[in-house]
Amino acid sequence: MTLSIHARPGVRRLRGLVGEAPLLTLTVAFLPFAFIPHELIPSGPQTPKLLLCLIFACGWLYRSRSHQARLTSVEWWTLGLAAWVACRMIWLEYFEAGLSLPLAQAELAPLVGGLVLFRLATQHRLRASIRLGLTYSLVLMCAVEAWQLVAGLPELLALGYTTPPFSYNTATGEYRPFGTAYSPVTFGILLSLVLLAVVLTNRRRTAAAMACLGGTFLLLTYTRSAWLGVIVSAGVILLNSPLWRRRFLHGLVFATLLVPTLVLILPGDLGVLERLTTLTDRNYSSNTIRIDLWAGTLRTVSDNWLIGYGGEPFSQATARHLGALGDFAHPHNNYLQVLFQYGLIGLVLFGGLLWAAGGAMWRRRATDETWRLAGLAGLVAFAWTSLFETTWGSFNLLVTLFLIFGLGMPPRHQERTTAGSGGLRALGGHPLSAAAIRNHAQGAMPGSTRTRRSGTSTGVDTTPSDHGAASACGRTTSRSRHA
Repeated sequence: MTLSIHARPGVRRLRGLVGEAPLLTLTVAFLPFAFIPHELIPSGPQTPKLLLCLIFACGWLYRSRSHQARLTSVEWWTLGLAAWVACRMIWLEYFEAGLSLPLAQAELAPLVGGLVLFRLATQHRLRASIRLGLTYSLVLMCAVEAWQLVAGLPELLALGYTTPPFSYNTATGEYRPFGTAYSPVTFGILLSLVLLAVVLTNRRRTAAAMACLGGTFLLLTYTRSAWLGVIVSAGVILLNSPLWRRRFLHGLVFATLLVPTLVLILPGDLGVLERLTTLTDRNYSSNTIRIDLWAGTLRTVSDNWLIGYGGEPFSQATARHLGALGDFAHPHNNYLQVLFQYGLIGLVLFGGLLWAAGGAMWRRRATDETWRLAGLAGLVAFAWTSLFETTWGSFNLLVTLFLIFGLGMPPRHQERTTAGSGGLRALGGHPLSAAAIRNHAQGAMPGSTRTRRSGTSTGVDTTPSDHGAASACGRTTSRSRHA
């Protein structure tokens, strides 16, 4: 018996726009939005609670708990870090100044929401929807930044984008677009993570277009650590992938012409080229401030190095060593921030999480190479930028990071097969041919061929990055033989 499954053209077009998991696509698309734009709602509220509800809804709808009970090393390290954060908050309640519930929620929510997205991203059938959502996300981030550049600071101030909570100036006072975050630094780093994931997981033409779009607006954030994060990540990818080395050589001539042109013509009181030269300027104020903050934070932590200072304000705890510099409220370094808040125990757990993710993604795998490289690039960019910026408290950035980590993990296939009277059949799905199941298990690489058989027999769609999802969602026609 042959079962043919054909979707109407309108349905196929709609699926092409929203993916096979529409709620997940929508959620991923709006992950970078830390607030509802004031242009839509005056004094737009923050979005983490809304996004967390959407993440939990996706976890329930797409069964993030039902595929594989065994936890990965990344999940174990994350759970350990979350448990220590909770213990530190309880210690704060009973032995120190008292528990701040908003602080506890802000610290735990990214870890919990990130774990849900991580498990969803390891499901092969959902990755096409996640990729689509990330692509929409990149376009939206660039659109918001473009509007802020066109509108200018006076217009944004009139709309209520005031300091605090927004921070949009360099150390010397120049305006910088803050995009969908509360600061241009956090926005630039988040944009770099999304840009790398989109470029590495899309087809060549789409990837090239998104690289030009995202790269241009990344330059306009004037976030030096994000620029370097992308450069370092690109170097790691080139070392890790012969395919991307060939593509890099093909695009080198184009990049040689494009990048200098953008550097010279991009607007701004502080040009991109001048901004780059400050990286090695020891007298540049932003550089000297960071060095002083790092030294003062280390001296402060030495007094309470094991469990850290918990929720005690940074300015208060570091007043003796930093003085007025403590008003920056963080040490401009994620590792020092975790060490300050949660001591050596927290830093070991945080480092173990990054090490576990890197170890799982560094190993070469013939299948799902595209996704592995995307996860690896996101890890390298975050680890690098963490040396110079504090993004630990950003809900939107951390849950996006866990999503990208999940993309880099070996996929968990939902489609388990059983032999029955209807032949080889996917649980809860449609009959699959042996070839379809074999291709699904192996995972075709982007750019692979599409296998078709004439007549009523099956064609197995192995289009880039959707090879498993195509089978699972019924976009193939298959033949199964009765026993």
